[in-house]
Amino acid sequence: MRESGPDLRSDRSLAPLLPYVVVVGLFVLSAAVVEFALGYSDLLDLHFYSPKILAGLALYFPFLVLYHATYTTFVEKQSVLSKQTWRSFRKRHLSPRRALSAVLLLGLLGPLMSTFVSYKAAIPHINPFSWDPSFLALDYWLHGGAHPWKLLFPWFGSPTVISFLDSVYVMWFPALVMTVVWLAWSGPGPLRSQFFLAYALTWIVLGVGVAIALSSAGPCYYTEVVGAPNPYVDLLSHLATVDQTRPLAALDVQSILWTDYTGLAEDGIEGISAMPSLHVAMATLMALLYFRVHYLAGLASTAFGVLIFLGSIMLGWHYAVDGYLAAVLVVPLWWISGRVQAAIAA
Repeated sequence: MRESGPDLRSDRSLAPLLPYVVVVGLFVLSAAVVEFALGYSDLLDLHFYSPKILAGLALYFPFLVLYHATYTTFVEKQSVLSKQTWRSFRKRHLSPRRALSAVLLLGLLGPLMSTFVSYKAAIPHINPFSWDPSFLALDYWLHGGAHPWKLLFPWFGSPTVISFLDSVYVMWFPALVMTVVWLAWSGPGPLRSQFFLAYALTWIVLGVGVAIALSSAGPCYYTEVVGAPNPYVDLLSHLATVDQTRPLAALDVQSILWTDYTGLAEDGIEGISAMPSLHVAMATLMALLYFRVHYLAGLASTAFGVLIFLGSIMLGWHYAVDGYLAAVLVVPLWWISGRVQAAIAA
């Protein structure tokens, strides 16, 4: 047996990464064009997220060392104290070729995510929130004349479960960062190239294109943006009650986002956008990835995605249709990215 990465075969050059590089470059360029065309002097900010990527690297390398030591001890039956073991580690995981492609992939995450956040903050200026009543009505119709949160409440409405869903929702970002860092450093391969292209397209197509076209704020802000009674008011009151004894991160972030949106915050963070749910979209993308790695990893990732979807509703972030559309749209983006990589490899 031998230690292996997530891909069954390897690339011979950086060519498979070119679509990802081009897509990110055009995305950043588009923000500069929009900034000029609409007169937004501060739309494009390329400083966001870099510390988070570095934190992911800092967490990943101790895990990598532990993994290599465990594999060497229990699979290869070798001593972790031998020079050969760590010479093999350096050759496999710290080679210049592997480092170069990883630095390229991770280095572009800063511009990609910064541009996404810049666009997200500008969504209500480009297309003011207007779809919330439609999504609320569609949710009601799709679920047999009931709002989804009311159907879920008997099973997922207890303070314990609400607190658990809030914790899972918080773990979405670390899980995504660690997946991205792991895959970037896993070595060249078609699966890695496919994931990063799909990753970029998901943020751009869903997080910007669809979000602008279907501009909405979400249940937690319904009354503020629509000016009508909120059918989620009982859920939001319940969340406030739970928060008194089990502090919920969701309520803190919702408050911060609204303060930023109304211009009362000193520093903006991410902006508001509900449709489609990027939490569900990225959870779906991770499930598609991990099913290619191992079916058990895929099942675990799918379970995580289901909890994210449930949390998106029960924490007041999203209408159910936000998650449905996100999950559906990620699949063709994943498929297209795979076709692009197959064309390059041909």
